[in-house]
Amino acid sequence: MDNKILTEEAKETEKEAGKEVENGVSASDEAIKAVEAMKAAASAQQAEEDAVYIEPGMAWRKTLKSLEEEIEKELGKANAVVADVIAKEKAKCKDAVAKEFAEKEADMSKVHEEETKKLTAEKEEAEKKLEEQHAQELKELTEKYEAELKDSKEAHEAELEKMKNLYDEQLAEVQESFREKTAGFRKEIDHYKEQIEVLMLHIDDPFVLQEIQMKQSQQPQEKETE
Repeated sequence: MDNKILTEEAKETEKEAGKEVENGVSASDEAIKAVEAMKAAASAQQAEEDAVYIEPGMAWRKTLKSLEEEIEKELGKANAVVADVIAKEKAKCKDAVAKEFAEKEADMSKVHEEETKKLTAEKEEAEKKLEEQHAQELKELTEKYEAELKDSKEAHEAELEKMKNLYDEQLAEVQESFREKTAGFRKEIDHYKEQIEVLMLHIDDPFVLQEIQMKQSQQPQEKETE
């Protein structure tokens, strides 16, 4: 009678041990699935941050380069405009003086030679004064335009430098945040790897499996507390 009872108890013990092993294998599968989920979440997070920060950053760099090229083009156009204005104004001045004194010479053709000489001297003096006045005006106009152009260029360069510094700061912050998040993901992945290794080493020990399952059930509570 006692042997029969012992036999029944042995069978029950074998059944319970089998259940514990099955539970251990199931827990190992769950841990592996959790690791795969963490990897997928990390990849998704990285893709999202690339779309939000890295790609706009590259667009900013292209915009900065485009602005620099545009400034160089505008400088070239401005220099061409100044040269064209100077040439046209000189031509107008000479044409106006020549026309004015040609008319006077025609009217005074019958006047005495001394009067003609006097008019010629006045003409030369007037041309000289007009040229000097025009040259001074063109000089002042050129200096003013160059100063405004220089100020505009410096303002653009300062704005470009400001935008570049802001972008570099934002990029540094994003990179630091990404490194911190990556470190967190790696830490969790290493933690799950350790659990899997322990499970594989003690897959036949129901007491160790029970202890690991208790720790796993406590971990979500600890994370919620944090």
